[in-house]
Amino acid sequence: MSLSTGCVRRLYEGPTQESHSDGALVQVLEVKKIEPKAGQQGDRYRLVVSDGECYMQAMVANSLTSLIINGEITSGVILRMNEYMCNEINGRRVIILLDGVVVQRGVEQIGNPQNVQQVVNTGVPQPFGGVKTEQKRNVPNFMNKGASPSFGSPSYQPGAVTQYMPIASLHPYVSRWTIKARVTSKSDKRSWSNARGDGTLFSVELLDAQGGQIKATMFKDACEKFYDVFQENQVYTISKGQLKPAQKKFNRLPNEYELTLNSDAEVTLVPDDSDIETNRFDFVPIEAIQKVEPNEYVDLLAIVTQISPISQIVTKSNQQLSKRTITLVDRSLCQVEVTLWGEQAQRWNEDELRDHPIVALKSCRVSDYGGRSLSSTFQSQLFLNPDRTESHELRAWFDQQMAQGNDFTNMQNISKQSTGSAGAGSGVSNQRKFLSDIKDEGLGFKEKPDFFTCRATITFFKHDWEKGSPPWYMACPSQGCNKKVTQEGDGSWRCDKCNRTYPDASARYILSLMVCDATGSTWLTAFNEAAQFMLDNTPADAINQYVQQGAKTQAEEIFKSANFREYLFKIRCKAEQTNDMEQRVRAHILTATPVNYVSESQYLLDEIAKYDM
Repeated sequence: MSLSTGCVRRLYEGPTQESHSDGALVQVLEVKKIEPKAGQQGDRYRLVVSDGECYMQAMVANSLTSLIINGEITSGVILRMNEYMCNEINGRRVIILLDGVVVQRGVEQIGNPQNVQQVVNTGVPQPFGGVKTEQKRNVPNFMNKGASPSFGSPSYQPGAVTQYMPIASLHPYVSRWTIKARVTSKSDKRSWSNARGDGTLFSVELLDAQGGQIKATMFKDACEKFYDVFQENQVYTISKGQLKPAQKKFNRLPNEYELTLNSDAEVTLVPDDSDIETNRFDFVPIEAIQKVEPNEYVDLLAIVTQISPISQIVTKSNQQLSKRTITLVDRSLCQVEVTLWGEQAQRWNEDELRDHPIVALKSCRVSDYGGRSLSSTFQSQLFLNPDRTESHELRAWFDQQMAQGNDFTNMQNISKQSTGSAGAGSGVSNQRKFLSDIKDEGLGFKEKPDFFTCRATITFFKHDWEKGSPPWYMACPSQGCNKKVTQEGDGSWRCDKCNRTYPDASARYILSLMVCDATGSTWLTAFNEAAQFMLDNTPADAINQYVQQGAKTQAEEIFKSANFREYLFKIRCKAEQTNDMEQRVRAHILTATPVNYVSESQYLLDEIAKYDM
């Protein structure tokens, strides 16, 4: 296998801060564990890598140490360096290996590689014979050729830094770096006092264009210097900070390191960069919070359905603290209660949260008191009606539910669960049933609706536009209304709810379909969102247009192609009184998920295991 001949020398002579991602092939000549320094956590490893002509040392990022511990990276392997750079450590040039993969094992030494430092500086070859102890010396200027000048230096000019270090690549062995990041969160200034003295501090959370996140904290003089400089949602270039292991008790960002910025740090406000998101979330559905361990932190996107009045409690330190509880719901058809504390409880009042807004919650702590609930901390953030694709989809779903008369009072509240009955804590809406259970267990005849999940196959879509009863209705086009409209004599459409007339109306599904499983069959109703998904995301307006234009064959093909598909249906059952005063169970589809046969097989194996004697 051919190595990337010449890459070692190019790295040695190239810019210090320049990162690479060209997949250079090198051979590992030696692997050695580094003795940890006082206070240092985790194992560190050093490699000697060769391109067949020259060799030099390389430090391995923490993310790759497991490959060494597991024996994947050993002497003789051919390694593709996917992401790496060259830096200066204690007066020597060293490769920092950030990401790599082994492509071949058990290879004899390729070529007769020489020590790159000896070749470049003295011209005297030194073949590899194990890592030699080299004396520390001053690094000549040419070794820093091409490096970006630091802020404040005489050679610095605006725009001189052409490439910024990704936050995810920051490493204790990287001595010189500049990052460009957006401030996504800024804490209040806080005072501290201990045996070593007192002072003030504050912190910011940073996000870069590659999605990397890191926390930066400033103490005392740096706190006073930078508190007014850093502002939320602004973009900055930052250099000269100290990197240290993150204190996970106070830092919830997905980074094993955090920054301390002293008063000599260089921070510059730069024009906004659209490549950097305004925030980074890892949303989980409310339903999934039931499986999250207590005291873990989650991000949530949901709709506010209830707001409690603000109240005051007295803490153990005899201080009064404001408290407010809000109830949230999302498309998993579960509710959860979130407690806001202190300034957040005062800020997010009934006026701010009126009319069922969408909220994005970041870093809320999970509690298991009487069920699963969430609680805000000083690290938590709440964003109102964020402009995100997920937000718009959630709003459309909520408006549809409201249009159908769902007031959300009957949905499962995971914050109010008993621990005694089987299924009370496991999520009623996820309980697996057969279609025959609707009749056998009398589902839907209780005071509240029954929710369950059923695996079934569609066998027929009811549609008959010949008789003037298509599987849709004409709805008000006003956002958030979706009520049925009537056509006036002049062709316009009138909505009684809005008390307005519109030139056009939108078609929305109200689709009846027959499904079957091993125990029988039944009719289900699917409203607009679920119906559109099962019809290959074809809007009702599109099929209506086919019918109006006489292209009924094309409309028919959409239903035919969607038939005989198998889904996991989440179903709501409730008995309703018909015109002849008879109680009849109505079952409608909340969600339809294509069957994942890997997970379904595991579910069946788990069910079988329950009967294994």
